[in-house]
Amino acid sequence: MAFSAVTANVWSGGAARYAGNWYLRARALLVPHQGASAGAALLTVRRYFATAEDYLDVQAGFGNEVVAVGAGGADVRTSRSAALTWRRAVSPALAVQAGGTWNATEGFPARRGLTVGLTHRW
Repeated sequence: MAFSAVTANVWSGGAARYAGNWYLRARALLVPHQGASAGAALLTVRRYFATAEDYLDVQAGFGNEVVAVGAGGADVRTSRSAALTWRRAVSPALAVQAGGTWNATEGFPARRGLTVGLTHRW
């Protein structure tokens, strides 16, 4: 976010809980700006398997954002997102990871992504 000419306050909060092999998290934020308010929420559910490096993570987000339009005007646009990540340890120091993302903001084409990676711990 960039607010070059004005100050914007971002209010945020969240809660998380481990329940056995499950990790649950909810986060929310509120941004009042130029007479409008934007807000968002993100929910995460992660399931751990054999180690902390073996998991499946699902995230879903929704909300809206204030977009500056013209000289001092503002427009509020809805947005949604989803992500899925799978991670598997292949040794104590090495893990492979794959994931996909989807993001949609009102007025723009939806964006999709795919990532594949290798992580090394030292």
